[in-house]
Amino acid sequence: MAKKDDNGKIKVLLFELEGNNETLKEGIKTIADTLSDKKINILKVESKEVIDNLLEEAEVIEELDLESNSENNIEEKNSNSTRKTKRTYSTPDVIELDLKKGSPNFEEFVKNTNPTSNSKKYLVIAYWLKEKLGIKEISKEHIYTCFKFMKWSVPADILQPLRSLKSTNGAFNNGEATGAYAINHVGENLVNDMTTPS
Repeated sequence: MAKKDDNGKIKVLLFELEGNNETLKEGIKTIADTLSDKKINILKVESKEVIDNLLEEAEVIEELDLESNSENNIEEKNSNSTRKTKRTYSTPDVIELDLKKGSPNFEEFVKNTNPTSNSKKYLVIAYWLKEKLGIKEISKEHIYTCFKFMKWSVPADILQPLRSLKSTNGAFNNGEATGAYAINHVGENLVNDMTTPS
């Protein structure tokens, strides 16, 4: 019976990513695509004892060279996947809204609240539509129509501020319709704080 060797071998790849959420998602996808290539050994461990020792001495990190053909595969894969493709969004439709109705009308209400960011503009739009037109849930079409009416620059991802206001500020709830949002009392209070006395 041959004597089993106590020697082992392990290769570790360490990836560090930095950037915004979209950049991180793209980086993780690139790494996953690269590692799923069948020509690359993701993890090859020849001794359990090596892993145990490695875990005990986790503070020590050494860079290890990859085999030349694995290195070439990674470089080739990375050069192909580093090309950024800009995400495109469809332009919503302008919908019929009577923005001159009521006192104050939409334009007057905007001047009174003076929203200085897109998030504040979204809050003002949702509040006014709910109070003056009885529209309890807004969609990207409502936002787009109001932005065009006020001649504001429209964000590329028109729903992002709504998602942020819902998750971060708690100012919106999901509406019953897909892609719809309903301003809640938290959002209404934020708008009331913006309102200047007439």
